[in-house]
Amino acid sequence: MRWLAVMLTSMVLFVAQFSISCRKTEFIANDPFDPVKTLRDHGFTVEPGVEKTVTRNTDGSVETKWQGKVASIVPNDWEVLPWLWRDDIEKNLGSKPNEKFPSSETRKSGEPFEGSLFWTENGISEEMQISLKPDEATKQVEYRISVKGQWVKK
Repeated sequence: MRWLAVMLTSMVLFVAQFSISCRKTEFIANDPFDPVKTLRDHGFTVEPGVEKTVTRNTDGSVETKWQGKVASIVPNDWEVLPWLWRDDIEKNLGSKPNEKFPSSETRKSGEPFEGSLFWTENGISEEMQISLKPDEATKQVEYRISVKGQWVKK
């Protein structure tokens, strides 16, 4: 009788493992940070109306976008934002993401910022695009962040 119970348990475990392995794998974005939380944690005032969208693309990738405005009280205080977001990702990943930020020779302080970060985690390759556009008249900075993740092909 005991061998029958062991055999049935083994069969159930095999069927369960087989059904799990045959399921279609659905991509879930690895968003290792919350850009709005980062802004608030560092004393920035986030203007109401932050938009976050998540799109599942036909190629299997997932893209998460954030768009909003932050108050810029001190001139050019927003210049630190890309590095704050990079540091959050590094802290959450446990390793530094690759960055492609403009140099001080190609971009002067106060000018719009365009840069990107790249990393791979758990078989998913991700790219973050960061765009910052200051508006001196309103003392605000518009930010747009896009994180696109895709399974790494082996």
